Amino acid sequence: MEAATAAGHAALAFDQLGSGTSSAPHSSRYTDTTHELVTLQLIRTLRDRGYRKVVLVGHSFGATAAHMAAAKHPDAVDSLILTGEGAPPNPASFEAMFGLYMPAGQHPLLAGRRLDDGYLALRTGGKSDWFYHRTTTEPRVMLHDELTTEPGVYPADPAYGDIALNHAIRIPVLVVVGQDDKLICGGQGADCTSTADLKAAAAPLYGPRAKPEALAVPATGHSLNAHRPCGTPTYRTGPSAASTAGVDRKAGSKGATDGVDA
Repeated sequence: MEAATAAGHAALAFDQLGSGTSSAPHSSRYTDTTHELVTLQLIRTLRDRGYRKVVLVGHSFGATAAHMAAAKHPDAVDSLILTGEGAPPNPASFEAMFGLYMPAGQHPLLAGRRLDDGYLALRTGGKSDWFYHRTTTEPRVMLHDELTTEPGVYPADPAYGDIALNHAIRIPVLVVVGQDDKLICGGQGADCTSTADLKAAAAPLYGPRAKPEALAVPATGHSLNAHRPCGTPTYRTGPSAASTAGVDRKAGSKGATDGVDA
């Protein structure tokens, strides 16, 4: 957000419904497509308010919702930035990490919110184990992240977000992944050894009009922004102006989307 606004771009960040200051509709009101539909609602709001270019930025599951919206609605946004996503994932790591989720109502830090069991949250300790490269992260940062965990409602269909759909994306895409992202790199996932290797792994997922670019961030895990700077050079994408879509916090939207960073 700071970088976008400092560069003179309008930037809008939002909280997933059920987290932060957003409302928390009952999980029965969510469908598998809720996340992308809310994203599209917000994009339409930006267009209605006069924003001619919209660059949609998503991290992790937010990036999944972003690429699904772009794949199904090619004219909705002008370009995509996908962080901690957008390249072939490591299925074994995802399976192991998902096993650490629990009903948010049973989570010691979230029980007071009285959320129904459709809301899930990662068990305490899970973020430190899966989202961080410990040698470049301050322990107090990981602790703060653990103590401020947020719930979410996720699609019931395990095939949601299938990367094969990325081939329908026909706008410029930038994929940014930490070289030590356990959910993306290694195993059957992407080769994140270098930016060139990451681009080579991600490029076949997209159609020719996407012109995908990539950036592998050294000594960094899944939660890119929570690591110490590693001397990575500034990376600019094609569009000359950017606005990141933010969330309508009304429960009437019947959905949720993950937060985005600009």
